[in-house]
Amino acid sequence: MVAPAFSGAGSTHQGRRKHNEDSYYVDNEIGLYIVADGVGGQDAGEVASALACSEIAAQVKAGKSLGQAIDCANQAIARAVVEGVGKTGMASTVAALLIKGDLFEIAWLGDSRIFIWDGKLKLISRDHSLVESMLASGQITVEEAAAHPKKNVILAALGGGDANINVGQNGGVLRTGSRFLLCSDGVSDVVPAGGVFQCLMEAQSEQAAADQLVQAALDGQGKDNMTAVVVGIHESEFNLEYSDPHMEVVRTYDAESGVYQYHKRERVNVSAKVKKLAPLAGADNDDVTSFAAVDANLGEVEQEALSAAPPSARLLSWPCVIIGVALVLALLIWIL
Repeated sequence: MVAPAFSGAGSTHQGRRKHNEDSYYVDNEIGLYIVADGVGGQDAGEVASALACSEIAAQVKAGKSLGQAIDCANQAIARAVVEGVGKTGMASTVAALLIKGDLFEIAWLGDSRIFIWDGKLKLISRDHSLVESMLASGQITVEEAAAHPKKNVILAALGGGDANINVGQNGGVLRTGSRFLLCSDGVSDVVPAGGVFQCLMEAQSEQAAADQLVQAALDGQGKDNMTAVVVGIHESEFNLEYSDPHMEVVRTYDAESGVYQYHKRERVNVSAKVKKLAPLAGADNDDVTSFAAVDANLGEVEQEALSAAPPSARLLSWPCVIIGVALVLALLIWIL
């Protein structure tokens, strides 16, 4: 098996704001990457986003899963307000990527986004926002969503007062040559899909790609803080020709046609491959991942449970069936 090789880098700018409330975290050693967009004004938003990054990193290093680490960050921001750190009302979005073995996991809350470039540009996070809910329900079109006056209204954030947050999650298989982009809305709202596609495809390094995307947001007269983290997969067991069946795609940009297609939420199949992505050593593994299909039928669940079982369990299943059939036949012969 090929040991995955990857690296990431980040860039940020305050834009036209007086201060920068965005934060980001890059750790190439453990494969953890985070972008957080703070809310609440000076001495608040940047406190919340910095706390989100540091708490998630600490919890992942302590063995928590990515989803559990984000839950801990939510609680940490709420505690900080009570303890007089920052200000009341401070909150933060978050987008995080964790690489483990030949798999990746992403998690997010709010409208900071995660993309993958794999020959096409694909959005693989789904905003917790008013506009996304309207888009998913068919109330507005993609074109109307882009220019909607309430497109910056988010429905969930870390420290936003909700103790039970619904963290978005997705995951899949690493592929050689692909690149991930985690960014705040200061980048995704300003740089068009074609520009993101071109940058991720052509940039000479991850640092160059992150810098270029932030510069593109500045050149596009972006007013908000802007942050980009780019992660490149240099070597893995799979290449770009492998079509990842585990990853949910929200939007796909096709450079040839210029079409940016929106995909409504569909069930994502559970697989033994994705189930391999467990927390770091020492964590309790009871976290529920969103790529588990909540409407999977019983047959699929039973088959997937068998696929995910240890080899010894799968090998024992056939002898048990054979012995059972033999006993039934013996009983019938005795009766007759």
